[in-house]
Amino acid sequence: MQSSQLSLPNATTTAAFPSGRRIGFVFGVLMYYLVFAWSYYRFLLPWQEFWGFSDNSVAPEYWILASIAAVGPACWAPINLRRPTELLYLFQYLVLFVPTPVVLLNSGNPVLEPLVAVEVSFVMSASLGIMALAYAVPLMRIADFRLPIRVYWPLFFIAFSVLLLMVMNTLGGNFNLVTLDAINSVRRVATQIVEQDEAPLVWYAQLWLAGAFMPLLFAVAVKKKSILGALVVAGVYLFLYGITATKAALLAVPILFGLIWITGGGGKQFVYRLVLALMAALSFPLLFGLAGSYKEFLEKWWVTLVHARIFGVPQLIVAQYLGFFQQHPITLWSHISVVNSFVAYPYVIDVPTTLGYFFYGSPVSLNAGLWVQDGVAAAGLLGIPIISVVAAGMFWLFDSAVQRVEAKFAAVSLGMIAIWFTNAPLTTTIVSSGWLVLAVLLVFYPAEDR
Repeated sequence: MQSSQLSLPNATTTAAFPSGRRIGFVFGVLMYYLVFAWSYYRFLLPWQEFWGFSDNSVAPEYWILASIAAVGPACWAPINLRRPTELLYLFQYLVLFVPTPVVLLNSGNPVLEPLVAVEVSFVMSASLGIMALAYAVPLMRIADFRLPIRVYWPLFFIAFSVLLLMVMNTLGGNFNLVTLDAINSVRRVATQIVEQDEAPLVWYAQLWLAGAFMPLLFAVAVKKKSILGALVVAGVYLFLYGITATKAALLAVPILFGLIWITGGGGKQFVYRLVLALMAALSFPLLFGLAGSYKEFLEKWWVTLVHARIFGVPQLIVAQYLGFFQQHPITLWSHISVVNSFVAYPYVIDVPTTLGYFFYGSPVSLNAGLWVQDGVAAAGLLGIPIISVVAAGMFWLFDSAVQRVEAKFAAVSLGMIAIWFTNAPLTTTIVSSGWLVLAVLLVFYPAEDR
């Protein structure tokens, strides 16, 4: 096997991005920020106030500073789809971070001092600058590990079948297509089944299917214009939702189809389409006024699935981790299984459930992304830039490993990982959610897949 290097333009150079496009992106992010602020008061607060969203009286100067923090990274963020992990970066920036200053300033559980909310927003803004450095470093030279088609696909489907059979054997009897009101009961039963059968690998199996195998199959199906392939992917996701009642499995196909459109056009319209899609998702409930008596029902569930699940609760959890760890011991990364062999873990149960009891008095699992669970929980505010350095390294390693795969194709395959990247610890995203598995699948992906 011969080593080679894919020559990629620097994702952060001025030459690659004319000033007019950059200004257009900055303006687009500003508009998106304002649309989210409007949707917070119009939809999120009325329907989801019980989580701890509030309408705090904040002085105008704090709003101005928060807006600068939110829009600032648009000045350096990559705006062409040249490397696959740019999708992860932009999800971290646009989906997670841009709404965060608004939520921090209006958090009611806990209430943060406005100055603290602004300080945290600027730390996160600067940390996005750290993460963007991954795109200024040339990719590593690696050997060519691509397999012949006749070898790759049999191995792929053997692994896929083994994982699917593991899940079906343990959780197949729990299949139940329930409404969103009943998902917690299905999840509890699934957890009890796995614990009784002592089969923890089943959780890995269903996550690897959802996060790695199915998105790759979907990207292939779209590339080959295979309706049957897309239907198979949709069917497996429906099965995974029926046995585990995870919202990610329910939303997977719409998300992946959305990414096909967003990454279209050779990447030149990538960020503009992403910003437009996010603004459309936030504004979509306005159309429910045409549904007559079903307006409130549709609005409630859209806000629950989209505004709260994607743009609200993960951002509110940032405030909750900040408030909790201002008063309680940090973990020094002892929440990671390897590290706790050397550093004593200061809590009886896991961090997300500990915070769930603290803020809601029940075993709500407040899972959070790398900035929070790997950053704030581990080392306070300083943990945010520290873990951002690690994330930048992971971006560079992944892009180096899969550099022979078309960036658009690899980015679509990363679709579900991008969702989990914004609301799960980094180690969980790498191992449990399937980022490492996807990397292996793409490293060996055939040069020409007929």
